[in-house]
Amino acid sequence: MNRTLRMGLILGGLLVSAAVVAAPIAERPPLNKVGKEVARNSPLQKIPDAGAVSLPAYPGSFFERLVPDGHPPKGAYVSLVLVSNDPPAKVRAWYAKHLKGMKWFKDMKVFAKPDFDGSFASLFKMPHVSIHATTPAKLNPGLYALPNVKTEIMLGYFAK
Repeated sequence: MNRTLRMGLILGGLLVSAAVVAAPIAERPPLNKVGKEVARNSPLQKIPDAGAVSLPAYPGSFFERLVPDGHPPKGAYVSLVLVSNDPPAKVRAWYAKHLKGMKWFKDMKVFAKPDFDGSFASLFKMPHVSIHATTPAKLNPGLYALPNVKTEIMLGYFAK
């Protein structure tokens, strides 16, 4: 193989690898009228890269919000909220198969480590996934056109 072709393949592979690593954890949903106006006047929240989040995103889910906004310092607790058009039971079944070392705590509607004590305060001390039914009317900050949303998924993790 000639040197130019080999170099092109290597560089092309690096670019593809970089694009995969930098992929957002979820897509931004379509904007509603308010969202389009906000986007014209100021930047929308940046969606974290999948590699920056220690928990998986439910397939086909959409980004809703990130708290805190911006780039949290390493070790800071982060809440990433996703939404899905699938019902909570379907989302919960998917996470039951994909979260190793976590179990479902029905009363809190959360997947957490088995030693979770069931208190709200302890959720902020460990990675977890909470799953709740929601409706389009409850979307916050109300920027998105998601007429069929049924589930809110909150990924609680520590910034890398």
